[in-house]
Amino acid sequence: MLGDTIAGGRIEIIETKRINTKFQLVLIRRDTATHLILLGTDNGVLIETLNTVEKQTADSESTSKEITLNELSEKIIDRGV
Repeated sequence: MLGDTIAGGRIEIIETKRINTKFQLVLIRRDTATHLILLGTDNGVLIETLNTVEKQTADSESTSKEITLNELSEKIIDRGV
């Protein structure tokens, strides 16, 4: 199911990583935003949201920037979150 879009095509599950029996990290993309969510057995917490579309280039073409769960985790660690 990773990389598949969900009904309507706006939401895509990019990556999941199980932390332990109670928690897992889920990286999803919705439109131009990437969200890192910590899911527990009873709840979920939005850890970070990044805009994944870079500014338009000089010739007016927009480019998409891919991000992995490891890269996002490194950004969070660098920020001290």
